[in-house]
Amino acid sequence: LYCKRLPHKLYRRARREYKQVKRLQKLLHRRSDMMICRVDKGEGFYIGDKSIMEHKTLEYMNKTEAYQELTSDYCPLADILHATTSILDYFVKKNVITTAKRDKLLPSLEKRELPYLYPLPKIHKLGIPIRPIVSALYAPVNLISKFLYKLLSPIYLQVAYETTVINNIDL
Repeated sequence: LYCKRLPHKLYRRARREYKQVKRLQKLLHRRSDMMICRVDKGEGFYIGDKSIMEHKTLEYMNKTEAYQELTSDYCPLADILHATTSILDYFVKKNVITTAKRDKLLPSLEKRELPYLYPLPKIHKLGIPIRPIVSALYAPVNLISKFLYKLLSPIYLQVAYETTVINNIDL
């Protein structure tokens, strides 16, 4: 393997940037009141006060009343898993889906977690508002959601063809 040496200016710049990254890492490790996260609509990071983002997130949660912080020891994940299993069993009993399809749609117990809310700061706007993101990647109903999307999207696209834009070619 042949490897060419970096030009001196490029090497110095790379070393300087490496040292800056290491200093930032040490600073963030020492300061638990600071946070680093991706920004909305861009390539970059937001480094700032963690309490400000927590305040903006709680403010958003209170304003919309759509989210609930779990503060007690009770976790509704087991109830959701039980309800999901019961619904799938009911569909098998009524011959809506097959047993094989039920087994595919059943959530695996070791990979499941409750959906959670996290903010992405909009640094391109005044006051740095947040874009709320709900991560439901490992939610118990994720597989059912994908199944229903595949099942219903062709029907929806047939009915709403006139008003649906799929890509720029349709314009």
